[in-house]
Formats: sequence, C-alpha cells, structure tokens
Amino acid sequence: AKEHGDDVSAVDGLVADFVKARSNVGPHLYPDARPCIARLRAAGLKVGAVTNGNCEISQAGQDVSSLFDFSVTAADAGASKPSLAPFLMAAKQAGCHPSEVANSRPYFYFI
Repeated sequence: AKEHGDDVSAVDGLVADFVKARSNVGPHLYPDARPCIARLRAAGLKVGAVTNGNCEISQAGQDVSSLFDFSVTAADAGASKPSLAPFLMAAKQAGCHPSEVANSRPYFYFI
C-alpha cells in the first residue's frame, strides 16, 4: 500500500472489515444446515468448518459460530483442500484419529 501512496495506517482496519463482511455466511447456509448440525452435535459428534476461504467462523455471528466446535482455514493449516493438512488439523481439533473424520461436502476427500 505504501509503495502505491496509500495510507498504510488504514490497511489493518480495512482487512478486518473485509474479513468481518466475508464471514457473514449465515444468510448463505442451506436451509437444512442448522437442524442437521444440531442433530449431529446432539448425537455427541464434534462438528467443524474446514474452508479454503478467508471466512472466520468466530466472526460469523453467534447464530453461525455456535453451530461449530472448531474451524480450520487454509491459512491455519498452511495448505488448502484437498491437501491433507486442513483435515489432519481438523481431526486434531476434534480430538479424534483422521480415520474417524467425515466430510459432508457433495464430494469427499479421503484421508
């Protein structure tokens, strides 16, 4: 930013504003997502969000962040899906062996 004559003191605030806006995913959840996740958690399963994006689940609002036990971003894992790193990190955060992890996407990554 400085190289292009922009005010660098505003960069951190702008990035924070972008991540907050990007994390507003509640309106984009499928209608059956909340009840499905609630049933999984009621059954005693850990539910996490694993994303290649820059969404911070902790900033997604209480109605979304409370759905998940944890979240893993590509930045957290140092790699994006379909690499193993995000899934291994998710297994660790869930407190289970990677063979016990299931992915609910319409396609599956096997780890």
